[in-house]
Amino acid sequence: DRVWGIDNGLTFHHLPKLRTVLWGFADRELPDHMVDCLERLEVAMRGGLRNRIAALLSESEAVATAARLASLLTLRAHPAPPVDRQPLPWPWW
Repeated sequence: DRVWGIDNGLTFHHLPKLRTVLWGFADRELPDHMVDCLERLEVAMRGGLRNRIAALLSESEAVATAARLASLLTLRAHPAPPVDRQPLPWPWW
């Protein structure tokens, strides 16, 4: 009953990308309902979703998606900005 729009160039890209507005959530604990969703996603990935992603997009994007999922389930928190590069797409001066 729903149509979902996903920016696959951002969501599944093999390089880490994150909308800058999300940095406001950095290091905040994920709510239990979100962790539950991630755990269901992990089951789906093992059940064939990972292969489907690789078939529709690319192997590197499937690998990156699985790695991000594993990281979120390990940390159980929103990711922090990168320390090895500018986290925003433009300078702030």
